[in-house]
Formats: sequence, structure tokens, C-alpha cells
Amino acid sequence: MRKVLVVIALLGGVLALTTSTAGAATFTPPSPLDFGSVQVGAVSPGRTVTIQGATFPGGFDVISSVSLVPGSAFSITATTCNTTPPPSSCTVTITFAPIGAGPASGTLNGSEMNPATGGSAPFTYTLAGTGTSPPPELPEVPAPWLLPLVASGLFGASFLILRRRATAAANGRSNA
Repeated sequence: MRKVLVVIALLGGVLALTTSTAGAATFTPPSPLDFGSVQVGAVSPGRTVTIQGATFPGGFDVISSVSLVPGSAFSITATTCNTTPPPSSCTVTITFAPIGAGPASGTLNGSEMNPATGGSAPFTYTLAGTGTSPPPELPEVPAPWLLPLVASGLFGASFLILRRRATAAANGRSNA
């Protein structure tokens, strides 16, 4: 969104016209920032976004605030934006922790201000990610082919015979 402030002043009989804009912040990487697939219960690595205030004659707009909607799957873990005095360029590090399986979206909201005129404008940056279900937990059960051996007692006897042979071989004896 752009706001244009037009000031008309009569200075010694001369009409002066000035304009100023606010609200054309640029982002690196460009919006939307896609976190890809992240398992429910996990947290993605942080992704950093650089925000540059719009240029105007004589300088840059300053970034006066950034925030995320509380309770979303996205979180700000670090920022250089919410400082005094406000910077003209700053970074925001964001993580994604899906609440459930399926697509998720969020919005980084902010505001920039033109220090020359005091004009301000909001900006938004889109976030996306997909929550994936964790793999199902499988109960531990013995292999089906072991059950008859264990039930008959052969598994234990076979284990003892193999162990005796391995021990005898290790000691240099033959035990057939």
C-alpha cells in the first residue's frame, strides 16, 4: 500500500509541491516464505527474512514494527526490527511448528514510516508450510517365525548349542 502526502506551500509567492511515499517495503526472500513439510510436534529450522524500507528522496522509510498473529503455527525467534530508533533495514527469524497435519499459512505484519513526513503504511509478508503426521508407532512383537520355537523350548536350546560352539571355537577347541 502506498500513501502519498502532497504539501502545497506558498513561499514568497511561489507554489512548492512535494510528495512522499511510505509502504513499499521490499523483502528478501520474496513473499511467500514456504517452510515446506514439517512433522507435527517438531519445529522447523529458523528462516530469516530481511525487510528493507522503501526509498524516498533523501533516505529510506524506517521499519517501525513487526509481529505475527499469536497462536499461529509460526513464531518470531529473533528480530532486529523492533528497536529504538527504528531501522531502515532489519531481519526477522521465523520458525514453523505445525499444530496439525495439512497446509498452514500465516502473515508477518508490520509498519514502516517515512521519517521526513511522518507518513506510515502497513505491510504484510505471507508465510506457508505443511504439517505432516508423525509415523505410527508399531508395538514391539517377536517375529512370527520365532513363536513356535520359543513355545517349544527349541529356541533356548538352539541358542545354548550355538553359544557353546562359538565359545569352544574361540578357545581353540572343537566341540561337535
